Amino acid sequence: MHKSGKRYSETAAKVAAGRARKRKQAYEKERAEREKAAEEEAKKWEQGAREPNQKKLLEDKKSKRS
Repeated sequence: MHKSGKRYSETAAKVAAGRARKRKQAYEKERAEREKAAEEEAKKWEQGAREPNQKKLLEDKKSKRS
């Protein structure tokens, strides 16, 4: 029995609702973190793709001169 004098059956629904709310909040927070990490990873790939390979550029220049 709780200290407040209420029966468990009277508080069980509130307790379950609170736990469900906290689980949902934790899930949403985790999902947001995963999405943020995925966006950062995509940005890294985009930045890496923009830089041309210097060695290949040199080889192309040499082959065009010949």
